[in-house]
Amino acid sequence: MIKYFASDLDGTLLNADYAWDTILDEGMKAILRDGYEFVVTTGRTIAGVKGCEGLWALPVHVIVMNGALILDKDKTTLFRGAIKKRTVAGILDAMPHANLEFFTEDKILTMLPRKKYIEEYMKWDIWRKKVLDNGKSGYLDEYLSRFHFQAKREEILKLDILKINGLELHQDKRADLLDRLTMFENDIVNASFDSNVFELTDRAISKASALMFLAHRKQWDKQKIAVFGDGGNDMDMLMSFVHSYAPENAQEQVKKVVSEIIASNDQYGVLKKIMQIAADNRRKHTPI
Repeated sequence: MIKYFASDLDGTLLNADYAWDTILDEGMKAILRDGYEFVVTTGRTIAGVKGCEGLWALPVHVIVMNGALILDKDKTTLFRGAIKKRTVAGILDAMPHANLEFFTEDKILTMLPRKKYIEEYMKWDIWRKKVLDNGKSGYLDEYLSRFHFQAKREEILKLDILKINGLELHQDKRADLLDRLTMFENDIVNASFDSNVFELTDRAISKASALMFLAHRKQWDKQKIAVFGDGGNDMDMLMSFVHSYAPENAQEQVKKVVSEIIASNDQYGVLKKIMQIAADNRRKHTPI
């Protein structure tokens, strides 16, 4: 019997506007009241999850930055895994002009000036929809307040960097950057949710390893965990658990590895599937 649920956010659990809404909030509260455990598994930062205000307030476990940081239900840190400093230095040397973001536990650094950053990222439809088209008043300034722009190399290397993101919309330039990253393949893994970006963490870190760590820590039976995801950074997690689900809008490669394809995120497919599983358990009179 499934007792634990773990889901990606963007393109999976969240609605079509990449947002947490009343439907999701009420449904998740009902699931938690029934005694189920829920885990957020996302490439977002803590601030990115906090942007889903209702979700952050709930007693759910949170795995952010593709597994580099794991938080308990009370949001205390259970695990954090940084990229080796020599690897960060090597990446800075190998691609000094790339659109890179360096993530610590609570901040984002980039060597780009604020204006240049906006100019580059507004060309990417996903960023534009999530940030520029966000209906919340003042959201752009709130979002950019998380960043330290025009960061110096020495500033970056002083900090523990948990994740590095890069954006390149031009195919030839992106191929060149990815080729340069091969020199670090023994130290980092690229688990990207979109083909225009790369998302780098320490080689040992992934959503799957983070969820396994949490399950071991909480003594959860792996066979009773259901996982949901839609992108490339969900693949390892989806392939590591028997009960795996992808929404109809997921990448084709993802849909090939899951046990079931469910309704798309704009139809609240994940929430509906979780509620169906809970209803089936009630019909079977199976205690949580």
